[in-house]
Amino acid sequence: MLLREGALVAVSQKGQLGNPDGRIVLGEIDQGTLLSKFATSHHGLTTGDTPRMQVCFWELHYLDGGWIRFQGTSDTTQHFGGKESLLRWNDGAGAIDELQGARKDGTAVWGKSGVVIRQMRHLPASLYQGDAFDNNTAVLEPNNSGHLAAIWCFCSSPEYNIAVRQIDQKLMVTNSTLVKVPFDLAHWQQVAAERYPNGLPKPYSDDPTQWLFHGHPQPATDPLQVAVARLLGYRWPAETDTAMELADEARTWIARCDQLVKHTDDDGIVCLPSVRGET
Repeated sequence: MLLREGALVAVSQKGQLGNPDGRIVLGEIDQGTLLSKFATSHHGLTTGDTPRMQVCFWELHYLDGGWIRFQGTSDTTQHFGGKESLLRWNDGAGAIDELQGARKDGTAVWGKSGVVIRQMRHLPASLYQGDAFDNNTAVLEPNNSGHLAAIWCFCSSPEYNIAVRQIDQKLMVTNSTLVKVPFDLAHWQQVAAERYPNGLPKPYSDDPTQWLFHGHPQPATDPLQVAVARLLGYRWPAETDTAMELADEARTWIARCDQLVKHTDDDGIVCLPSVRGET
């Protein structure tokens, strides 16, 4: 139908050479300064054996034995997401060196700040806090830390996905493509100043599937499940990791969790009916 009735599109063959990486694009591309001038894109780590090397944080009682936090993908653009998994790292030795197909990519940006992008679908974004990250994501590291807020505002906007999809329509785009789009620094700095007058938010989550979760059921997205878990004695990583970067609000909720300790069941068994004289 489109072959018979669709509009004819004509593009200059020579003009295609001016596109990022000389890509063939059926349309006009803004020839402004590319994001690659302001940020470096890093590819994520490949485990080589996901069932062996990766678990959800709630599968372990506490973080030890060579496990580290492992940033993953988020289904939606949000300040903090994709924080469900742990990676069997062992200081970069052991299985991660032995497994065929394992690649320790992205370590250069560990410990730094940036924007983590899911490389599929509509390219949802989250803020990055320096953890190991998987190969379904890419981290954009600002060349100047002062540009992080502007880059975040751009990457978290619908305009970013549109710009990337103009030059790459594949289901999964490469990490290098993510910075081959025009970026108006002055405009997005103004957007950032209006949206975040006090700077970007510090890590916080009310989602109990995230290791950032403070542990208190009151503001939780699933308060009943959180309350039951606390009755059984479970505590979230943010409650016990004093070195984890968190917002002041999260620390306030963590402090309130101390008042809930007295409700923890002494034998870890919570029955629906009254058993052994327990309410």
